[in-house]
Amino acid sequence: MSRPCSAGSAALLLALAGSAAAQSAPAARPSQRGTVQVRSFYSAALGARKRFLVYLPPSYPRRGTRYPVVYLLHGRTGNEAEWLAKGDLDAVADSVFAAGPPPLILVMPDGDNSFWVNWEASPGVAACAGDSLLAEAPSSFCVPVSRYGDYVARDLVAQVDSAFRTLADRAHRGVAGLSMGGTGALTLALTYPDVFSAVAALSSVAAPFYLGPRPYQAPAGQARSLGDLEEAMGRPLGPFTRARWGPDTAAWWRHDPERAARRLRDSGRGLPAIWLEVGTGDPYLDENRAFAAALRELHVAHQYLEREGGHQWSYWRAHLGETLRWFQHRLAGDGR
Repeated sequence: MSRPCSAGSAALLLALAGSAAAQSAPAARPSQRGTVQVRSFYSAALGARKRFLVYLPPSYPRRGTRYPVVYLLHGRTGNEAEWLAKGDLDAVADSVFAAGPPPLILVMPDGDNSFWVNWEASPGVAACAGDSLLAEAPSSFCVPVSRYGDYVARDLVAQVDSAFRTLADRAHRGVAGLSMGGTGALTLALTYPDVFSAVAALSSVAAPFYLGPRPYQAPAGQARSLGDLEEAMGRPLGPFTRARWGPDTAAWWRHDPERAARRLRDSGRGLPAIWLEVGTGDPYLDENRAFAAALRELHVAHQYLEREGGHQWSYWRAHLGETLRWFQHRLAGDGR
């Protein structure tokens, strides 16, 4: 399914994803608009079909040109349509790409509440369907195998490269996310360095095992056991959290962005370009400050921004255009 991006198409896509009202997008002439397609495919990593949305820039109908790609990951309890319906991504992208090249293909996958990583244990469909806190129907949310990192970095990337005119290499591929999606974007870019060359993490849980102090000051305290985390949260970890992160700290740390950056640096392989952004009123401000400090200590190049705002769509929507422009610069290259 494809159609010009508009307030109406955003509402349709939000309804398809099982959510409520949509934000209106500014009017634009059809020739200046990109289009959005709703696609699905079978992921071997998950053992299930998953839907994804693709924004194609206004110039895409002209044959021959290939495009850089950015994958945009939603937050916890969110869905793939929120980037359009709550973030006005289509209208923002139309405006950014009209101001100058290169235009980008933007892919919005469905990631459930996965944190976009390969889980240590897969609960399976039956256990998932029994969860009273599901964000959507079990038929579209629950998967037999919870290998969400491989789903995005291997299966989805291969599907998009085969179906669209992409520049199918690391240098022209980026990943971004907000909240849970920002944490997932960092983990993906640092765990699959052969796939992504740039990552933008917006309001992410950039240091998932940070315990304090608050406000942040060095040295950062880190959880050393499940008990440390449970004491800090004031409640026990649920079964799906344990399935995701694993039964011990060795398993959790495989998903920690700081440790992933350290491993990648020590391997001698190239690190992705990193953009970190968080609002000064965000509950994860200290986690972002701790991760930025860790990157400085590791001498890993990155950009870190704090701006006024909280953990909400009004903040992300206001700065989405700047994020896209950053990717334009990082993924620039001649189409072919």
